[in-house]
Amino acid sequence: YGSPLVENKPTWFHPALTIEDWNDPKQLTDRQVHGLPDLDQSNPEVYNYILNAAQKWIQIPNIAGLRLDAVKHVETSFWKKFNLQLRSERPNLILLGEYFDGDPKKVDDIQKMGEFTHMFDFPLTFALRDVFCDHKSLANLASVVTNDRQYNDANTMVTFLDNHDMPRFISICHQ
Repeated sequence: YGSPLVENKPTWFHPALTIEDWNDPKQLTDRQVHGLPDLDQSNPEVYNYILNAAQKWIQIPNIAGLRLDAVKHVETSFWKKFNLQLRSERPNLILLGEYFDGDPKKVDDIQKMGEFTHMFDFPLTFALRDVFCDHKSLANLASVVTNDRQYNDANTMVTFLDNHDMPRFISICHQ
């Protein structure tokens, strides 16, 4: 909010419209998430700005990879081009995508289409929270683990319990 870039480069942003239908893929990529200004990554200037910033970060010694947030809110074509460019410069670079969805097939498809090396395992996170916080059956967790076969490579899924976009695990599990 209030970034000088919004005022200095207004053509770099999508119109100031808020997502109304969270199931509409076009709104997810072309509208603001909770009022945050939304960069238009299809604009070549914006693409180069983001790419140049990432290229500077990956030059820092001991940087193993980048966490790429809000994958769902950026066109997959951007991610593919961006990730391939970065990996052409650093072949072993870890590109960890955050695709907030509980469907392993969707997570796997986005990983492949967007050329991510790793993804956060939201399906497992949701199952862990359901079982250990909401006292649902362990069968739910078993089902999700069984569905790991839907991933091209389940070893590239990163396990976690919570993040900044959800209530913390400890605060919802009053065990």
